[in-house]
Amino acid sequence: PIYIDTVVLANLEHRSSSVRKFQVLGSMIYPCKQWALLGEFEANDTRFEQEFVLPQFNFLAKFLKFRFLSHFGIEHYWSLSIIR
Repeated sequence: PIYIDTVVLANLEHRSSSVRKFQVLGSMIYPCKQWALLGEFEANDTRFEQEFVLPQFNFLAKFLKFRFLSHFGIEHYWSLSIIR
């Protein structure tokens, strides 16, 4: 298990759309019936790394789940180069 306080995302691809709204969820077990919502965020349309600080500091989790809710642009495909 690790303590989660910040998530870093980046899309370095120039010919794809980027993530806009997303959620981060966590759990100590997998599979699980319910994930804990750690935060919901909105990214900028940029090709640089972006940091998102979780509102619930020091959440202990063993598994993370990302829900990507929307994206920028009109491209059919969108990519994510970095998740840290």
